Amino acid sequence: MTPSICFFASLLCLCLHSTDVKGLDTPSIYFDLGDSLVEEFTGTYVFKYKKIEFIKEHSSNYIIKSSGDQSPSQDYLHTKNDYTYWTLSWSKEDWFVFRNLLKKGDQWRNNLRGWKQTYEVIDTDVTLDVPAGKFVKCAKIMISWIADEHDMKGLQEIILFLAPHMGIVKQENYNNGVKWHEEVLTNFKKTDK
Repeated sequence: MTPSICFFASLLCLCLHSTDVKGLDTPSIYFDLGDSLVEEFTGTYVFKYKKIEFIKEHSSNYIIKSSGDQSPSQDYLHTKNDYTYWTLSWSKEDWFVFRNLLKKGDQWRNNLRGWKQTYEVIDTDVTLDVPAGKFVKCAKIMISWIADEHDMKGLQEIILFLAPHMGIVKQENYNNGVKWHEEVLTNFKKTDK
């Protein structure tokens, strides 16, 4: 082989290897949900019962069908540039944005409806007991922002617990330090073809 062919072959191998290492467009361990995942949640305020179905479209993309006490909806979960996005179908807004590789102390931002949200990884080794079972190696993420609206004023926080291959298994919502809503996973069914 000529030196220029060797150089370009080496460069191609390096590019392919670095893509694997970085995880570009590779789903997070938390959102690699298999072919189908159906989860049921109970809540304390916003809803009492919610069912979420994740249906794999291809690679790391899912259709999300929600039903229960709230209006039915269909959203999308997709991975791009080292992040996983939960995108609302009706507004095309990124409701949640997660880094695919999470390390304690990591922070990033998302702008949702004019709110400048800060995401922070609090922990990545949480053991969590919920009615659906015990989950280990969970990530605990805090989303915070300042709101100034009729029903939300001051510091708002959402604490999310992500379990490997299950996504969100618990959520806590706070308004100025006071918990006003909690939802927990009560049941799930996974299928892989």
